[in-house]
Parts: sequence; structure tokens; C-alpha cells
Amino acid sequence: MKPNTDNYTPYYNRSRIYKLSCNTCKLAYVDQTSRGLKLSFQEQIRYIRKNNHPSAYAQHILHNRHEYGPIDHLLTILKPLKDPTMLTPYEQYFIQTVHQEGQHIPE
Repeated sequence: MKPNTDNYTPYYNRSRIYKLSCNTCKLAYVDQTSRGLKLSFQEQIRYIRKNNHPSAYAQHILHNRHEYGPIDHLLTILKPLKDPTMLTPYEQYFIQTVHQEGQHIPE
């Protein structure tokens, strides 16, 4: 019997739909990653630190001079996924949900 390797994958290194929140105003950015959450989060922080804003989250932080913080304070996992083909439909669903709550960072 083959062991289930998913149980051994570090928590922040799994494919997921996630939400990044602004530490100042609590608006949120929803995204997906199949590379792992920690890597995606580090990429967002790098954009902010280098004053590069290809993402709506980095733009929001930089243009509004808002605060960001550590991964465990800002990142919320919305949906863990084993099937990467479902990333886009679930991402669209959660973007719509956050938008309807009035908490979405505009792109």
C-alpha cells in the first residue's frame, strides 16, 4: 500500500485558493496557487518591498501606504484542492463572495 504523501506536505506548501487581507483596512485579495502558499505569499511581499505592483494586493498596499505583516496574520486558506483543474472555478466563486461582502480589493 502506498502512503498518502499529502499528509506529509507542509501546510503552507499545498495548492489552495487563498485570501490575503490588508492589515490596515481589512480589504482582501483572493488568488490561487498550485505552487504552494508560502511561495505565493513571499512573492507578494517581494513585490511590495521592491515597489513593483503586478498584483492588486501589492498595488493596494503601495498606493494606500497600508501595512502588511506575517503570513499567519494575513493569509486565510479558503479552499484546499487536490485537483488543480478546479482552481479557477473556485477562485471565481470566492472572488465573487468577497466582492459581495464589500471586502474585495479592486483590480
